[in-house]
Amino acid sequence: AVPVVALKQVRVQDGVQLDFPFPEVTGAAVFRRGEAVWMVFDREVDFRLPAGLKDGSLVTEANWVKNDGFTALRLVAPSATGLSVDTEGATWRVRVGGRALNGEASEVAVKRDDTTGSPTLTLNLAGAKRVAWIRDPMVGDRMAVIPAPGPAKAVRDDRSTLQASIAATAQGVMVERMTPDIMVTVEGDRVAVTRPGGLLLSSNGEGVQKPDRAGFKPALFPTLPDPSWSQMPEEGFLKTYNRLQEAAA
Repeated sequence: AVPVVALKQVRVQDGVQLDFPFPEVTGAAVFRRGEAVWMVFDREVDFRLPAGLKDGSLVTEANWVKNDGFTALRLVAPSATGLSVDTEGATWRVRVGGRALNGEASEVAVKRDDTTGSPTLTLNLAGAKRVAWIRDPMVGDRMAVIPAPGPAKAVRDDRSTLQASIAATAQGVMVERMTPDIMVTVEGDRVAVTRPGGLLLSSNGEGVQKPDRAGFKPALFPTLPDPSWSQMPEEGFLKTYNRLQEAAA
């Protein structure tokens, strides 16, 4: 026995708007992955999709599933550009393509945390409760999705590491795993992304060697070669080249 949520569809120029009239305030995560737009909510409901949603031009596929306390709607809309979110009371509005909705989303900042000794990426997502692990039928992997209630809170830019990637979203947080031991946890409003021993991240600035200038100085006329341009270093070209290459690495 779960609530029935009948979606309202509004056609807009070059896009479509979907209204989700939930019976009470519900957390959401909205993002694009490849050709698909995902809308994940932190409660189980029965969706009633509009008859004209899958029109074959903008939206070519529309599927939803509920499980483990979450409900996810996946739209395939390869030609749609733009994705925006707004909320009013318990209703979420999602616009795929077309002009962006008027509501402004606050930014969910991604920060580095070394306080535990293991490099971790953290996000402050107000209202987050728990993580939904969802399998993407196109990619075949499982992604971590963290919904949150309104007002809208978006991750503006992707943040990628060798082992995990935090994707840009219109609402909420989505994490992709490049290694199977990535852990995503929610404590209060804090979302943490890490792994045993910590993530492989770039240096935090401690103990970083200064670049090796090899005794070079700026040219007097940078756009013109001066007589010293062709002078060979005392130790020879190859040794200097190798040293500079190691320093760059």
